[in-house]
Amino acid sequence: MKETIIDTHEMSYHDLFQNIGKGNMRHVRIAPDGANEPPYSKVMVQVTCVRENQMAGCHPLDKKYVTSTREKAGYITIMQRK
Repeated sequence: MKETIIDTHEMSYHDLFQNIGKGNMRHVRIAPDGANEPPYSKVMVQVTCVRENQMAGCHPLDKKYVTSTREKAGYITIMQRK
């Protein structure tokens, strides 16, 4: 399992989901609530995850990408399942 950490806003939301790799994780720093210049918005990462799964033609119960905020404090984790 390979983990990568992104602390700055260096990629678009779409690019966050590219080249993760099966079984790997990407930790993306999210801004605290009310911040003006967030590294990434938690809601936008989750919305993009839904869109990426729809574009991949995934069944709702068998998703390619999933997100979690419990892996690492202050980050949202994107995992590629298949």
